[in-house]
Amino acid sequence: MEFSVKEGQNVEIGIEKSSKIDNDWAIFDNFTLRYLGKEGDVNNDNLVGIADVTALVNILLGKDSSAYNTFTADVNLDGQVSISDVTSLVNLILGK
Repeated sequence: MEFSVKEGQNVEIGIEKSSKIDNDWAIFDNFTLRYLGKEGDVNNDNLVGIADVTALVNILLGKDSSAYNTFTADVNLDGQVSISDVTSLVNLILGK
C-alpha cells in the first residue's frame, strides 16, 4: 500500500473489516513507513523545476526511467502516470 500526505497533514492508518469476528483486534507487526519523495521531484534532486518536467516526459515516452521517481511522477495522485501529470507538474512549478 502506498499513499501520500501533504505537508501539515496528519497520517491515519486503519483497517477495514469485511465481517465481524468475535473478540476481534488488530496489530501492525514489522511496520515500515517510507518517505517516497517530494511532490513533483521526478528526477530526485530535491528541487521541483523544468528538469522534472523533462524527466516526466521521458517516462511517458518510455525512455529508461530507472533514475526517476515514478511515485512522485504521479503529480495529480490519480494512481497512474499520464500526460495530465505534466499539466499538474507545470501548474505546481508556476504556483497555480
